Amino acid sequence: MCKYVPVMLRALFRPSFALLLSLAPLVPACAAPSGSGDDDLGETESAAVAAATAIADVDAAGAVTVRAGVLTLTFDSAGRFEDRDGKRALVLVGRATRNLAEIQSFVPDDAFGKTTLTGPRTFEVVLRDGHEINTVLSGLPLGLKIKTSNGSPRIYEAAVHLGATFGAPTGDTRLRVLPEVRPVHAGTVADALRYRVRIETTRTPDAIAITTDEGGATASVLRRSARRYDADWSYGPFAAAADPVGTAVHFVAAVGATSATTDVKIDLRVRKLGLTTTTVEQAWPTACDANVQRCITRAGSGATDLGECGTYRQVQTCLNADPPPSPAITSAEGKIAADVLAKTGVTWKPSVLTVTQDGARKLYLTALGRGGSAEFAVGPGSTVSLQRFVVRPSFGDSSLIARFEGQLNGSLGMSGSKIVAHGTPLGGTPKWQFVVDRNGTRSTIAIQATSATASQIIPFQYDEVSFRQIAGMLAVERGIAMASQAGAYAELEVYLRAMVKLANASGLELVSAADSPVGFTPSTESQLGMYSVWGDNAVFVTMNRASGAVRVADFN
Repeated sequence: MCKYVPVMLRALFRPSFALLLSLAPLVPACAAPSGSGDDDLGETESAAVAAATAIADVDAAGAVTVRAGVLTLTFDSAGRFEDRDGKRALVLVGRATRNLAEIQSFVPDDAFGKTTLTGPRTFEVVLRDGHEINTVLSGLPLGLKIKTSNGSPRIYEAAVHLGATFGAPTGDTRLRVLPEVRPVHAGTVADALRYRVRIETTRTPDAIAITTDEGGATASVLRRSARRYDADWSYGPFAAAADPVGTAVHFVAAVGATSATTDVKIDLRVRKLGLTTTTVEQAWPTACDANVQRCITRAGSGATDLGECGTYRQVQTCLNADPPPSPAITSAEGKIAADVLAKTGVTWKPSVLTVTQDGARKLYLTALGRGGSAEFAVGPGSTVSLQRFVVRPSFGDSSLIARFEGQLNGSLGMSGSKIVAHGTPLGGTPKWQFVVDRNGTRSTIAIQATSATASQIIPFQYDEVSFRQIAGMLAVERGIAMASQAGAYAELEVYLRAMVKLANASGLELVSAADSPVGFTPSTESQLGMYSVWGDNAVFVTMNRASGAVRVADFN
């Protein structure tokens, strides 16, 4: 609704104030409508309706802008590290061209991170250090559910792709660090994610070392050819090198008695941004890429470095993909899937390994994932029943457990020890954390391998990556213990739910003291929760950061 206001006319004479008002022409001065932008944004709403779905890459200036429907989103600054709620967090700042009524962040099937409005058209995304930053930086897009105050359409979802690059290098030009940082599948069985950068030299070096301003090696260096190398970081050392933004990473190539040094800084920011009026899942469905799958197949089942096959998430998608069904057993797989859904509430796509005839029915050996398998009987007619677990899924590295259990009960002098959970090597070094049950008493111990067959016990040092591995195994153990009394289908539900949660890297949530139903002391302890392990039952694993003492509790 426009109001008309008078504009004063200049004159060579000085008329009365009333005369000036009567002579002044009336011009419209329209008040900003509800839902219009802040004056300081320098943006105006556009009525033009764009495509329902769009995606854009970051430009040369470091900004990424995308428009869908009648909404435009922009991220144009690097992420910054701050202390939030007693933890380091990465903060991303975004803005929109319409007033925002609501905004929430998520990953598939779960809320994730914390996104809040900081103004009518501005917002910030906060990812806490460890699990949240690592999950999104590894290539899983962070979803945003957005509701605008006006316009049509008003409901949107966005896909925020976080990425890392190395900035312009300073130092010796004989040593070049390429800018791209690629999350790849190239670590251990328990911790496959690595952040990889390519290094090139003009002379063949004797060795390449990588340090930060705090000192110490931060990455493992892999020689690809005489003058080409890859450097792989696990998340912890990489995050330490990136925080605070501006800390230099030093690359040193030793050539005889001389050396070449190059300093580079890590930049974390939104590298790609999608926006849709539908859903993220509909707009950008996840599927195994045929080229990635062929590369994995060529590498073989024993390959540990699949970095050349694609990004970490591309490889994970193919590794977790179900094989194409045989036409002869598709009907049976459908019957098994329907039976499992009806009895557990879990949507599952079974993969049949073998079929045997048993009188009037057929027995289908079906892969469960993580090396597990179960036998289902189908028939006569459409009847289906779970007969038994042939091999239970494994949530730990069985060869690693066997290796160190033998040493614990032998050379390390801890007879009667059984490893019930384990973490990952710390910082790329041969150091592991294990939860050991010894004569009914559980404790967390740290072990360092001194050779292929010998180890020593070392002081415990809290590490969130290891804690997540330990907590996942303990949560599954408690879930199975609860469900075992209710029969095979209840146990199957726990296995299937746990595998989905842990594969998506979002199945374990850091719990705040205010949100914990079982309680813990945040000044000395950390707690992870796995929700809906079996029905509405949740499992909470708490670790003392100084001693490694672990306790497990369930809650309904």
